[in-house]
Amino acid sequence: MSLRSKIILAIILVIMCLGSTVIFFINQVLPEALKDEVRQANIFRARNLAVRSTNLILTENLLELRELVGEEKERGRDVAYVFVIDSKGDVLVHTFEEGFSAEIQLANSVDPGQLSNVQFLNTSEGFVYDIAVPILIKGEMIGTARIGITEGHIRETVNNILIMIAEIMGVAIILSIFVGFGLANLIVKSVKALHQATEEMMAGNLGVRVKLSPVPCWKIKKCGMENCPSYGNREAPCWHVAGTMCHGAVQGTYAQKIADCKKCEIYQDYVGDEVNQLSVLFNQMAGELKKARDEVVSYSKGLEEKVKQRTGELEEAQDRLIRFEKLAVLGKLAGVVGHELRNPLGAIRNSIYFLRMRLGQTLDEKIKKHLNILDEEVDTSDRIITDILTFGRIKEPQLAKTDINDVIKESLGRERLPGNIEVTAELEHRLPEIQADAAQLRQVFSNLILNAVQAMPAGGSLTIRTGREKVTESGRRKTDKFKLGMDVAVIEFKDTGEGVPEKSLDGIFEPLFSTKIRGTGLGLSVCQSIIEGHKGGIEVESEMGKGTVFRVKLAV
Repeated sequence: MSLRSKIILAIILVIMCLGSTVIFFINQVLPEALKDEVRQANIFRARNLAVRSTNLILTENLLELRELVGEEKERGRDVAYVFVIDSKGDVLVHTFEEGFSAEIQLANSVDPGQLSNVQFLNTSEGFVYDIAVPILIKGEMIGTARIGITEGHIRETVNNILIMIAEIMGVAIILSIFVGFGLANLIVKSVKALHQATEEMMAGNLGVRVKLSPVPCWKIKKCGMENCPSYGNREAPCWHVAGTMCHGAVQGTYAQKIADCKKCEIYQDYVGDEVNQLSVLFNQMAGELKKARDEVVSYSKGLEEKVKQRTGELEEAQDRLIRFEKLAVLGKLAGVVGHELRNPLGAIRNSIYFLRMRLGQTLDEKIKKHLNILDEEVDTSDRIITDILTFGRIKEPQLAKTDINDVIKESLGRERLPGNIEVTAELEHRLPEIQADAAQLRQVFSNLILNAVQAMPAGGSLTIRTGREKVTESGRRKTDKFKLGMDVAVIEFKDTGEGVPEKSLDGIFEPLFSTKIRGTGLGLSVCQSIIEGHKGGIEVESEMGKGTVFRVKLAV
């Protein structure tokens, strides 16, 4: 027997078993339920008859009482008879067409203290439920109302229901044949596709895949994470893809994340049946096998290339080591040369001071100009020597409570700025004091001010701002040592100079790197070392023709 026939036969058997169970249950339970319901309804009807009969009995209005009894008989199709007797047991009115039966009268009775009494009687009308209800006036029984109920209507109702269920079963069996045929075709089609794909894989085609409906989780969730491995993946659903980024967090393999995936509405809506899941696993297995085979082939073909790559990395590491050794030697040499050059510069500075004092008012403009040039060059040389010495041995910062705004003002006061440079200080007065080495920060700020001035030979504007901000994920760099949500003080130096070429920005803090004709290329490297010694950060932005911005960030 084929799988299709088995499925159809199983559906028919299930429907027949279910229908037979329902018929049996209805045949056993429903008659009793209907009988009980009919009894309760007619007990209420008998009580109503007793209440309405009270005044008629007291006034001996038998005509209206007979009409009332007749109405009760006509109102119920399951009512066999209705009659009323007085307190002496005499029948006042009845609905028997062939004469009143004394046996029925004596077959049932009710006491004044009872609400009703029901007896099951075998009469000429068939089996009936005889209901007796007392007719009371202020607790005194003045008569009895009796109603007889047949079972014929109940059995007829049950039989009609059973016939209707049987008809429904017949229709359901016919429909199940068509539905089962369609369902069987769907299942058989999926199984055949899986069988065919397995045969192709055994033949060596690891690229074969069972065609499945895609689960575009990125569209359903309106996700923009294009770096997620499930983004655009139409071969496997997201819960089978390792390293997905649901809710922004990287998830592991299928075994590690499936418990969480089962709670997701996408999994619940698209997981499909067992055949579909088996097809998904087949595709995943085929993909893993193909990936493993491709890796083996690629590794065997690219082994020589990997050896070359590793050799290049070793050579690059060796070059870095040699460069670091040279920088170390340069640091030692810088200390010696710096001290040797500072002494002659001190003598030159003293000589300039002596000449100014000696010549006094007789100093003509030409000599005064040249003395100023000498003085400026001595300052430049002294600054270069300071950078060299600082680069050679940057000391640990001596931390103390420091007002950043005061340090900036002191740095500006010590610098001799050209007249064509407009300086604007926008300082946040509510900025709290921080733990820092004021002398080292002064050196950093002076270097950045001088750097901005040298970038604007034709003049321009320098804006220095201080402020406070919280560290956010978007504003945090990989090299920053700040934690998310941490408060930091920000000191910004913005000039309107020529700017720095984009290709030079990456190496701007490297030792001996400079974009200027004059200078050692150590100033910014020293600044970075000092700020990093304070566990802070320094960054740069620049645009050619518009200027450069340096930002220093320190923990509050």
